[in-house]
Amino acid sequence: MRWAIAETADGGARLCPLDHDGLPAGPVVEEPSLIEAVRARPQVQRWVWRSTAGIYRPLLAAGVRVERCYDVEAAEALLIGHEEGQAGQARSLAAAWARLRELPVPPDAPIRAAQTQPSLFDSGPVPLPSDTDEFTALAGMSCPPR
Repeated sequence: MRWAIAETADGGARLCPLDHDGLPAGPVVEEPSLIEAVRARPQVQRWVWRSTAGIYRPLLAAGVRVERCYDVEAAEALLIGHEEGQAGQARSLAAAWARLRELPVPPDAPIRAAQTQPSLFDSGPVPLPSDTDEFTALAGMSCPPR
C-alpha cells in the first residue's frame, strides 16, 4: 500500500494511506515525529512525498530507510521533460498543483550556480498557495477538481 506523507512545520507529519487510484483510503493521521511516523509503518510499499531532497535527509540521519518512494517534484520534472516544448517549465509541487487546478504557475526556486557541487538536498520548496497545505496538495495530485 502507498501512503502520502508531508512534514509539518514542527517536525511532525500528516499522512494517510492511498488507494490504487492515489486517492485517500483512510483518515489523515497526525504524528508528532516524521521519523517515527515512517519507522512505525514498515509495511508501506511506497511513500508519496513532495521531494526526496526535503524529506529524506532527516530519515537518513535517524537511520530510517525506505524501499520505494514517489517524489512528486521529480516525477513532475520527468513529465514536463517528456512533453514537447515544455522544457524549462516549473516542476515544483506548487507548480504541479497550479497546473492541475488551472491556476497561475509559480516559478521554481533559483538554480544553484554552475560552479557549486550539485546536491540531492538543495534549497527550500516553492510555497503553495496560502489556502493549500502540502499534505492536501500531495493527496490531491491524482484527483483533479470537479
